[in-house]
Amino acid sequence: MEQFTKKTEKRPLPPRIVLDDSDHDLDGIMGQVVRWCQLDSYGPKLLEKNAAISMKAIALLLAVNFVFDLGAWWLLFNAVFSGGQGVFELGVHSIFAMLFSLLISTVILIYERQFMTTDVSAQKNRLTLPVAMRIAVIIGAAAITTQPVELMFFKGPIERRIHEESIRAEAIARLKDWQEAQKKQTLDGVPDYYRVNQQKAEQTRLQEEKRLKDLKSEMRTAESNLTRAQNWLSSAKTRLSGAEQEYKDYWNRQVARAQAAVSAAADKVAFLNQQISDQDVSVKNSVTNEEKARGEVKGKVEDAVKESERVRNWFAVVRQSKRGETITEPGGSWTFQDKTYDFFEQLRALSDLRNGRPARWPEAGVEDREALANTFNFKTSADEVAEAQIDAAFYAFSYWVVFGIAFVIPVLLLAFKLLQPQELRVYYSKREQDRARGFEVNP
Repeated sequence: MEQFTKKTEKRPLPPRIVLDDSDHDLDGIMGQVVRWCQLDSYGPKLLEKNAAISMKAIALLLAVNFVFDLGAWWLLFNAVFSGGQGVFELGVHSIFAMLFSLLISTVILIYERQFMTTDVSAQKNRLTLPVAMRIAVIIGAAAITTQPVELMFFKGPIERRIHEESIRAEAIARLKDWQEAQKKQTLDGVPDYYRVNQQKAEQTRLQEEKRLKDLKSEMRTAESNLTRAQNWLSSAKTRLSGAEQEYKDYWNRQVARAQAAVSAAADKVAFLNQQISDQDVSVKNSVTNEEKARGEVKGKVEDAVKESERVRNWFAVVRQSKRGETITEPGGSWTFQDKTYDFFEQLRALSDLRNGRPARWPEAGVEDREALANTFNFKTSADEVAEAQIDAAFYAFSYWVVFGIAFVIPVLLLAFKLLQPQELRVYYSKREQDRARGFEVNP
């Protein structure tokens, strides 16, 4: 008995009869959003009521996602372009921030719309790569757009951290003034001009005093010579008065010589008297100059002491200041205000808060930090460290909350695509649309 194998031929599916050709429930605001997003790409064909309701839900999610993306990206670019003035700082830069955010949000909207209207019935095996790419984009965009939102939410803690680090930067800057003042409180730290001037004045005084001492010694010699000359004259006169006639000429000459010696000695004494008088004045002047030089050196040391106290008082004023406050030194020229952190520096400060790290020491070496800690009590206590760890847990939790908000909306769209109702799958199926239009379709 012969057996025959009968091959079944595939016949084209017959056209699909569509009785109702009207677009169901695409009215109202959401209907307009559906048309604006061009979600009804095939027109009213096969647009059953359940498909229209799902289409409106997709339009709502697209609109919410677009608005969220637009706001988040605007906050990001506005914060970047403002130079750290704040996410809500308005200016000309805000216009450019809106243009950039509008561009990115529109690109994301177009991609989402294309993804939602794609016919997946005939190319399920080709969905893996687009879905994986979309998930990667969602994660990346959520991580980026979370940053400005967190800067907005935690503006207060970030400003406090900026204030703490600004105080530390001011402390480092003034520490050099304090160290210089400490050095000047010793003679070696006094400027060379004043030290050399004092040394010269001291040397001049010693020279003048030595000169006066020499003049006085010379005066004593001159006075002694005058006394001897006077004694000689007296003796010569006595001898002259009792001398015989033949010796009178000799003693007359002796008297004359004695008188000349007395006169010369007297002139010498008078001259030395004048010299000593003048030298007394010079000595007094040298003493005055030395005292003045010493006073200048002492004044510099006292100024250094005052400068040290000035720095100490200034530290106390700065540490008691409030964030955002501009303070001026009472009776001085120093001013202090918080530093301006740009967008990325604010992110770094927020990262420190999330990880429980203490305020940083800008441009400070280990020796400077130790000097400030030991001398001015710039220390981080154990209680402050424990409190920072507690706050860090809250900041980290809040980050993931904000990240989840930025992540969940586009993920809902992705999930909606995978879980869309059968009526919507049929509407976006090109095969079913061709049948509805009377075309023969291969099974």
